[in-house]
Amino acid sequence: EAALKTQVDTALQRLYNWQNSDGGWGWWQGEKSDPLTSAYVVLGMIEASIADYPVSESALNQGLTYLRSRLLPLTRLNKPEDLNRQAFLLYVLARGGKTDVSGAVKLYEQWQGLAIYARAYLAQTLYLIDPQDPRLKTLLADFASTAFLSATGTHWEEKTQDRWNWNTDTRTTAIVLSALGQIDP
Repeated sequence: EAALKTQVDTALQRLYNWQNSDGGWGWWQGEKSDPLTSAYVVLGMIEASIADYPVSESALNQGLTYLRSRLLPLTRLNKPEDLNRQAFLLYVLARGGKTDVSGAVKLYEQWQGLAIYARAYLAQTLYLIDPQDPRLKTLLADFASTAFLSATGTHWEEKTQDRWNWNTDTRTTAIVLSALGQIDP
C-alpha cells in the first residue's frame, strides 16, 4: 500500500508538471492540449481523489475548465466520433461536479447516432444529473437489445470502430457494464 501511494503521488506530480497553461494535457509534455487525453487525465484525478489520494484542486479545476471549453454545439459535431467524444467529455465533467445539463439533454436527442459506449457514458451522465430521469429507461433497454448473449457470457459489439476515441469492443463492454452497475445493478 505504501508503494502504491508513492506511485500515485509521483504520477500526479508528473501530470501537474505536464499540464499546459490552457488547463489541458497533450500526448507528451509540452505538446498542444488534446481533449481526449485531457479527459482521461481529469478522470484519473477524479478517481484518485475519490480513492482519498490528495489531488491538486487547482490542477483539477483547470482541467475541468479546459474540458468545458472543448464542448461543441451539436451543429459542429458532424462526425460520429465527435458525438462520441462529446459524450465522454460530458461524463467526465459530471463526475467532476461541473455538469453541463443542457449539453447532456441536447446530446440525448442524438443518442441513436452514438456508439454503444458513448450511450453508456451519456446514461451515466444523465444518472448523475437525476437518477430518476425517464430517459435512462430508453438507454437501459437499448443496452439489453444490443447485447450479444452466448454460453460464455454477454458482451457488446460496435457496428463500426471508433479509433479516434481509442475504442474497442472490450472497452465498450466494460463501459456498458460500468453504467449498468451504477444505474441498475
